[in-house]
Amino acid sequence: MKKLLVEFLKTHFNSIVENWTAKVLHVFSAKLSDSQIRTFVESSINTFIEVIDGNDYRSADQYLIDIYTLFSKYSLNLLEISQLFSQARFSLLSEIEKEETSQFDPVILLGYLDGIIEQIFARYSMIHQDAKLKELEYDRDRLASKLEMNQEYLQNILHSSDSAIMIVDNNEKFISWNKGAERIFGYSEEEMIGKPSSFLLPEGQKYLEELNQIKENRRNKIFF
Repeated sequence: MKKLLVEFLKTHFNSIVENWTAKVLHVFSAKLSDSQIRTFVESSINTFIEVIDGNDYRSADQYLIDIYTLFSKYSLNLLEISQLFSQARFSLLSEIEKEETSQFDPVILLGYLDGIIEQIFARYSMIHQDAKLKELEYDRDRLASKLEMNQEYLQNILHSSDSAIMIVDNNEKFISWNKGAERIFGYSEEEMIGKPSSFLLPEGQKYLEELNQIKENRRNKIFF
């Protein structure tokens, strides 16, 4: 069967190339040029022959890297790549139907070629997914680094400002206290972290009521 398959692909090489190229151009002419599609088709058929001859899908590795480089450059997704390979099946079927010899069963031949195409596409999908995961990891690390830099920048502004900047948590306790606050109020950061915000209030019921009103406005998201 292998010998017959290789002979079939070599004998009908040009017809398959023309048929497959025309089908792909009909769908992807806006993204890929005629020469790019033709090169892809020719290298695909040659790879099918190499895989059948050597019974080893590792011979397709360089081919897969080359087409991934091309397709990623033009942002083709996996569904589009699947369409490219699906057109191969229809092109091969057209040539099989023209074959008048009875030396092989067309159904068995097409089934065998289908298996090869599916295996090659599966290997392509693994390369594609692996590359996308690496891109996501790179973006995640880049964003994390940028966030860390922004946090450091804001921390520097917070601590070096001449204005008093204090941050309280949901329990109204200080969690940040800058140098400006130290100069204005006379308390160090070590002294104030963890203390309630009411610690800074002057004595008197009026000030306590004002603080309670501020807390209520914040809960109700009312700001002036």
